[in-house]
Amino acid sequence: MKNRLRYDIYASMPIRSSKAEHKRFLESCKNAGVKAIESDNERNRINEIKKNEFSIIIIGNIGQLNHLATSKALVVMVYHGIGLKNSYYTDINDRVNLRSVESESRYDELKKIGYDNLVLTGFTKLDLLFDGSSYDIVKLKNDLDLDSNKKTILYAPSFYPSSIEKLIPEFISLGNEYNIIIKLHSFSWQQRRYLHQSKQCISISENNDSIKLLKNDSINIIPYYLLSDLLVSDISSTIFEFLPLNKPIIQAECFSLRLKHKIFNSRFWLFEIKKSKIQKPKSGRHIWIR
Repeated sequence: MKNRLRYDIYASMPIRSSKAEHKRFLESCKNAGVKAIESDNERNRINEIKKNEFSIIIIGNIGQLNHLATSKALVVMVYHGIGLKNSYYTDINDRVNLRSVESESRYDELKKIGYDNLVLTGFTKLDLLFDGSSYDIVKLKNDLDLDSNKKTILYAPSFYPSSIEKLIPEFISLGNEYNIIIKLHSFSWQQRRYLHQSKQCISISENNDSIKLLKNDSINIIPYYLLSDLLVSDISSTIFEFLPLNKPIIQAECFSLRLKHKIFNSRFWLFEIKKSKIQKPKSGRHIWIR
């Protein structure tokens, strides 16, 4: 859109986001040459967006869409993930004019549900794997001080349900044979109920030379896909994002559940996914472990 020279492009994120995350957002906007819409509170931010009467609004999830989109705006939804969670199918409303869909299988599934505003585009986040983006993988390995004689495992878990508590002890022993890179979800750094996850990972990375914990400001995971030989995850979108590289994937199903989900298992939203017809990705190099 910038290359077409016919658009003024702005970006904005909710005030409720953490200060650190908001700072990184502003830095990213600056680097991309995109203007940022800011305000001192969420209501004023929404009013500022609405006042601009944008012709096109691109969103990553529903959020405050109904409050900020005028009747004239073309609303395009490019969803922020492609995982197994039920929300990837239900986070939609009638105000969205076009919904970008990353795969034929999800396109067909959404069609069956009754959506007719779909556009099959692929997952735009993965453009960075194929558009010639120059990542200096050798430098990245050196910066992480990876052992060149070892294969590298990338562990990228979700925040909930998560395999972190069950698998971290395994990675401590695997560090004798492999480089381990841990890439946590931002919630593991920012939300109080998940802070124990980042604290646990900080502890093991400080006491094991082979375990490298990426800092919370390492936003872009794509370079770490490229330098890794294998991915371990659980219910994160990373299991889908890693597939085009044709490298092995291990998906863990050994989750640590909250007490209410242990007692009332039917409330666990993963149960709803298992009841549905949503299928796990087909790949000869994809392994599930319980």
